[in-house]
Amino acid sequence: MGVANLIADGISMGLGDFISSYYEDLYIISEKNKDIYEYENNKEYEVKEMVELYQSQGIDEEDASKIVEIISQEKYKDYFIRNMVQYELDLEVPGKNFKSDNMKDGAVTFVSFICFGFIPVFTYILFYAGGTDNKNDVFATTCVITALSMFLLSCFQAKLTKQNIVKYGLMTLFNGSLAATFAFSIGYGLEQTI
Repeated sequence: MGVANLIADGISMGLGDFISSYYEDLYIISEKNKDIYEYENNKEYEVKEMVELYQSQGIDEEDASKIVEIISQEKYKDYFIRNMVQYELDLEVPGKNFKSDNMKDGAVTFVSFICFGFIPVFTYILFYAGGTDNKNDVFATTCVITALSMFLLSCFQAKLTKQNIVKYGLMTLFNGSLAATFAFSIGYGLEQTI
């Protein structure tokens, strides 16, 4: 049951990651298309708006006007539109291969979830294959191994993203422990009720 649940959750997480990022990118592209339409049909207004956006970033009006005069030329149209979307909506326009990028992200989420989610399941399998009958020892050992795995994984992620390793590790450990405590408490409560 644990393996089946792990695979189902992995599929859900991977597919959920793909779907959410894919539709977010589609939304950003629709906003970009609106800005393209406005650029092509009301360029003067878009130029004025971009000057104001640069001013809101701390650039004085004269310099902002010079910058916008250059980047609003037809040959820099894509750059102008990307800047408009970024400064006006605080959105990053995705690349041309965004769908395959979203699929890769979903696949990475799925594989990561399966690999790290298998750690507690594998611990149970090892204990029961070894003939251990003491459920409390198995549960306690699984909790410790899972907590350690969560902490180490988040420390590795923090190192890659140049975050405070210990702080990030402890935050992730707290988050996972809190979620596990609620899940266990609800499950235990239901078992006692039924």
